[in-house]
Amino acid sequence: MTRILTFLLAVTASALLAAAGPEDGVREAGAGWRQGAIKQDKALLEKYLADELVYTHGGGQTETKAQYIANVLKGPSHYQSMTEGDVRVRLYGKLAVLW
Repeated sequence: MTRILTFLLAVTASALLAAAGPEDGVREAGAGWRQGAIKQDKALLEKYLADELVYTHGGGQTETKAQYIANVLKGPSHYQSMTEGDVRVRLYGKLAVLW
């Protein structure tokens, strides 16, 4: 089943500064989130997801960062793999939108 998710990702300043440009930092954070979700790695999810995260699923259900991480870590992995397509990044001041 294919899910269409809109994922708003606020990244820490250190992740943005570590990369060649802000967009690269956002892409790095997206990759870190995907790996954390697939591997059920709490440390990666804590690192790459903003404390203010509101995760919205394709069906409209929303979760806080803590709720999302708890659900990802519960039971067998929800994610087997995630394929990145033509990723776009839009910056709005300190907020980035990755889709």
